[in-house]
Amino acid sequence: MATFSKFLSSFDPDDNNKKGNDFERFVKWFLKHDPEWSKQVDKVWHLNDYPDRWGSDLGVDLVFRHRNGDIWAVQAKCYLPENYIKKSDLDSFLSESNRPQIDKRLLMASTDLIGANAKKVCAAQEKDVIFYLYSDFDAAKVPYPKSISELNKVKRLAPPEPREHQLEAIDAVKKGFKKNDRGQLIMACGTGKTYTTLWIKEKLRANTTLVLVPSLNLLSQTFREWTFAEKGNSKVLCVCSEETVGKKSGEDEIVQSVHDLSFGVTSDTKKIADFLKEDGKKIIFSTYQSSP
Repeated sequence: MATFSKFLSSFDPDDNNKKGNDFERFVKWFLKHDPEWSKQVDKVWHLNDYPDRWGSDLGVDLVFRHRNGDIWAVQAKCYLPENYIKKSDLDSFLSESNRPQIDKRLLMASTDLIGANAKKVCAAQEKDVIFYLYSDFDAAKVPYPKSISELNKVKRLAPPEPREHQLEAIDAVKKGFKKNDRGQLIMACGTGKTYTTLWIKEKLRANTTLVLVPSLNLLSQTFREWTFAEKGNSKVLCVCSEETVGKKSGEDEIVQSVHDLSFGVTSDTKKIADFLKEDGKKIIFSTYQSSP
C-alpha cells in the first residue's frame, strides 16, 4: 500500500486528459470505499450515467445520492499539490450545478490551495459547496494502491481493537449504567477516549446516539474516527450552523467554519426530525454551540 502522495505521483504527468479521467475514476471509488463517505453516499454515478442528467459535462463530473435523499454534484480536480484552484476554475461547476435538482456541491481536489476569490464565491453560494482536499485525502482511513490500475485490489483497513485499559473503562461504564441513568468517563490525554466512547456505545447497544464536542476541529476528528472504527452500519448525521464558528482565545483551531468541514452538515430541523424517525441505529454528531 502507498500514501496518497505516492498514489498521486503514479498518475500520467504528460497526459492531462488521462490524468483527469483517472482522478474522476478514483474519486468515484473513494466515495464508495472511504469510511466517512460510504456512510453518507447511497449511490454514485458519472454524469454521463446519471439517470436524470441534464446535458453534457460542462463542469460536473459525478453525481451522488446521499442516504438522506439529497442529490450532490461533484467536481474532481487533479492538480499538483503546489497549484492553486482559482475562481475561474470553478465557474462552470458552480453554474452547472446551480439547478433545482441539486442540493449540495462537493469539490474534491488533489491540492489544499484555493484562491481567496474562489473561497469567497463558494462561501456566498446559496447551496453549500464542500471542499475535500489533499490533506483530507492524506488523513483518510484508506489504504491507497501504488497505482490506479490496482484500485480494485485495495482492502479496507482493519479497525482498531480495545486495549486493556480501554476494556476496563468500557466495563466500568456499563456497570455504572446498571444503577444510574447518567455518568462521567474521565480519561487522561492520549489514552484513546474517542474510540473508547464508540466502543461503549456499541457495548450498550444504543439505538440513537448524540455525540457533542466543543469545537468543529474535534467534530471532524471524531466523525472520521467513529466512521472508521464502527463495526455496525449506523446512519450518521452532522448538525451544525454558522453560529458554531469561532474559537477560544489561544486555540489553534484548524477548522474554524462549517465551510472548512470536509463533509456535509445541516441545521434543517425537518431533516433532523426525519432522520430521528428512521429505522435502525443512528448517530448525530454536533457541537455544544449547535445543541438546544
